[in-house]
Amino acid sequence: MLPQIGWESSREIQILVEKHFGSGTEEKLISQSEYDYLLPKHPQMPCFYGLPKIHKGVSPLKGCPIVSGMGSLTHPISVYADQILRPFVLTLPSYVRDSTDVIRRLEGITVDEQTLLASLDVEALYSSILHDRGCGAVASYLNQRDIHLWHHNAFVLELLNFLLEHNIFTFDGRVYHQLRGVAMGSPCAPTFANLYLGWWEREVVFSDNNRWADRIDLWIRFIDDILILWSGSTTDFREFVREININNLGLFFTSEIQSLQVTFLDLVIYKDGMGHLGTRLFRKQTATNSLLRCDSCHPLPLKRGIPKRQYIRVRRNCSSLTDFRRASDDLRVRFSNRGYPNTILRQSYQHAFTVNRDSLLTPRAREVDECVRIVATYDEAHQTEQYFIRSFINCKTRSVIYLLTCTCGKQYVGKTSREFRRSVGEHLNDIQNDADTPVAQHVNLEHGGDTRAVSFQGIEEVRRSPRGGDHDRRLLQIETKWIFRLD
Repeated sequence: MLPQIGWESSREIQILVEKHFGSGTEEKLISQSEYDYLLPKHPQMPCFYGLPKIHKGVSPLKGCPIVSGMGSLTHPISVYADQILRPFVLTLPSYVRDSTDVIRRLEGITVDEQTLLASLDVEALYSSILHDRGCGAVASYLNQRDIHLWHHNAFVLELLNFLLEHNIFTFDGRVYHQLRGVAMGSPCAPTFANLYLGWWEREVVFSDNNRWADRIDLWIRFIDDILILWSGSTTDFREFVREININNLGLFFTSEIQSLQVTFLDLVIYKDGMGHLGTRLFRKQTATNSLLRCDSCHPLPLKRGIPKRQYIRVRRNCSSLTDFRRASDDLRVRFSNRGYPNTILRQSYQHAFTVNRDSLLTPRAREVDECVRIVATYDEAHQTEQYFIRSFINCKTRSVIYLLTCTCGKQYVGKTSREFRRSVGEHLNDIQNDADTPVAQHVNLEHGGDTRAVSFQGIEEVRRSPRGGDHDRRLLQIETKWIFRLD
């Protein structure tokens, strides 16, 4: 059970953040612009929600806990820490970026009949990392930086520890404090978890004290999913898993070992019978047909591009043409069920079939687009449109976007955080007193100051978020949206 805390804890954390960053600027560890970024002026309270793990196929249904911290006090800290620590992840020997990277790592590897294919999965990695061990693992990588950055290293570790120790969120109207692990949803969570397991691999798996190290022919990892080529027996592997599960690091591994094939990410990795490893596309049994419907209102080029990219993905993941054709047949059925015409599917298949697969596995440098794009307003002849008002708004409703309509056809969109009647009254007073405002000047010049020339209606109520944040900015954004819609 997570401990409940009061809403006032958010303000206490904000005071601590100001204190930490103030010392950083005084010691010239961060610039003034970094300080302004790291200290949000209108923070929101992070919120908790769960994503159902339907792909697990278990009953009762389990969920993946997510803490959405966008706009919160700790979100900029997490982004800043991630920018500093992410380069170390790229240096980890086991690191793979995606399934394409996995295929590249498997190229050229030879296996014999005795080689076993195995995988490990860390259960609940993000919420299991001990704070002191995690920060210690990160410190071992930060210490690789130049000596003149050591003061900055201490500052980054202080921020990271602050982030871990002050992970609060709201759920069902109550505020909770996570005492262990890192919030799944925090920008630096994948980097933190990668470095923690990278440190564990260095200290445990590939240390001189691991008697099973010589059985490992290949060890690659995508965050908490590990692929292993094992040169020992199945019994030896299970003993290895049993031993690594005996630890005080909060880590527990589940495993799978097979002689012919194993699943990893969206790949089935198998022995091709000629001493090499092949791959083909893997889809979970619980996977649904979630492809975009062809009759959706998305742009036609986008809908044409989806089959093309999906067939390219199948071509890249399948090392043999037989597997490619089989997976393409399944893909064609799923696209057909979503209404895609055979012409588009046939063209997409032919394109993927003729492309050189090696080119799909070659990393491409990111192209620099030097074009300057201009966003301009689009104007056309006036036409009548209907807009449905989805809020119940009366004269006492607060936080309202309203529309003032003149008998001559001109309209004015405004906003107010007070009661709607207050803004109406102010507009009428401005007209009667010939104030220097756009509405008053128009009515007095065009309609002789007759207040009966204008009418008011509320068009949207903007409710305050229970998580806080900059409500005035939200009002301004929605007011701008209505101005463009009614222009």
